[in-house]
Amino acid sequence: MSDSYHNSYPYVDRDVSWMYFNHRILQEAMREDVPPLERLSFLGIYSNNLDEFFRVRMATISRIATMHGKNVADEKKHATDLFERLADINDKFSEEYADAVKDVEDVLARHDIKIIGPENLTESQLHYVRCIFREKISGFVSPVWINKISEFSREDDDRIYLAVELTGPSKKTD
Repeated sequence: MSDSYHNSYPYVDRDVSWMYFNHRILQEAMREDVPPLERLSFLGIYSNNLDEFFRVRMATISRIATMHGKNVADEKKHATDLFERLADINDKFSEEYADAVKDVEDVLARHDIKIIGPENLTESQLHYVRCIFREKISGFVSPVWINKISEFSREDDDRIYLAVELTGPSKKTD
């Protein structure tokens, strides 16, 4: 398919359309007339949708963009252009998301509801959270050891990954 075909096609690309649809969910989270906990729920939906989109659609587009061969040149160009366009849209929406999270946190704080991290918990609270993790969550978490980025391409797209770089102890120099 040539560029002129893509430019003359009367529809918005489905992935771009999906990004705009998910943006509507974010816009609901930004509405001040929506109750704060509902706004928080919209932020969660937006984030989960975006995560799924990146794990499935963006991964597929990325693989198409890195294909080789003359017979896939048009598809590769379209995928590369689409990937860049989606990344630009995501950058813009990410700023809105960060602003919305801050705003919702501020509204919740005015209602004495705070989102806290482990650094804000007492030892007793940390113990309780750790117990919940061990009893309810840890069975669903599996470490995957990867030594090179090329090994990552073998992993499934239908999972959530947290990347952690392990390094040896640092040597202090005086």
